[in-house]
Amino acid sequence: MLTSDNLREHLTSVNLRRLAGAKAFKLGMDYFDGGQVVSLEQRDGKLFATVQGTDKYLVTLFLDGGVLAFECTCPMGAEDAFCRHRVAAGLAWLAEGTQTARTKDSNSLPPAATLEDARRWLAKQSKNKLVKMILERAAADPRLRDRLARDAASQK
Repeated sequence: MLTSDNLREHLTSVNLRRLAGAKAFKLGMDYFDGGQVVSLEQRDGKLFATVQGTDKYLVTLFLDGGVLAFECTCPMGAEDAFCRHRVAAGLAWLAEGTQTARTKDSNSLPPAATLEDARRWLAKQSKNKLVKMILERAAADPRLRDRLARDAASQK
């Protein structure tokens, strides 16, 4: 059985950048920062993610013979290129770690929520609650904190 420690040795931001190249890595960071990784779970020694791009793409990252292997249902993935969706999924896993509430064994997986489900739920929340949620997340996420600071500075 593949352990998260094994995957963690190979799935690093340095390796993601090396595999993807500068352009795909930047686009993957934008997808990650934009919250486009809509589901993320690790089970049976593999990392599974759904990333919202032009369509919803399914990403799988795993070790095969001690080497990081990957799959994506996007057109670039069909050509075996390390695409932005794989980068976004990898960054999300690195940010979340493997011991989160979203890490489930295969017998207890919840139904997948969509961005539309999240949008409807968020639309029902008060502005103060949304601001509080974003600031709490930004306190723990340097990328989000930097993005918010850049966006705020551009409005001055």
